[in-house]
Amino acid sequence: MIGTICVLHPQFLPHKPATIALAEINMEVIKGLESSHTEAYEKLSTFPSVHRDVSLVMPESVLMAEVVTAAKSVAAYLESIELFDEYRDEKKLGADLKNLAFHLSFRSKNQTLTEDLIEADFNAITTVLKSELNAQLRLEFDKAKLN
Repeated sequence: MIGTICVLHPQFLPHKPATIALAEINMEVIKGLESSHTEAYEKLSTFPSVHRDVSLVMPESVLMAEVVTAAKSVAAYLESIELFDEYRDEKKLGADLKNLAFHLSFRSKNQTLTEDLIEADFNAITTVLKSELNAQLRLEFDKAKLN
């Protein structure tokens, strides 16, 4: 272990959108790694990325790390997932619920992604988030509240 990185939970941030992180690094360990390190490079993909946004209502107790881990576990082409909005309103959403919105980026190293491949990954992500984290697409959540 060369150190520790901690990120302040978004709920405690003084200014949105911001990220506050703290890192403690053991430089002695890093110095010992220098002599044994060989540089490795990974070729960048020449294929374009495709972006989708998704808005989900989920229990307040669900952590961002759980969302990322679940999404990456089922998506073959998910390159990145980024939280861009967080919303809480007990009157509109209900007690102990929050709405999180994410930018999803998909990319293949071997091909240009087709709509079918992207849709399959997107559906796999929403399915696992629904089943494992009790998340609900915001559109479905709003429709259910109207009925």
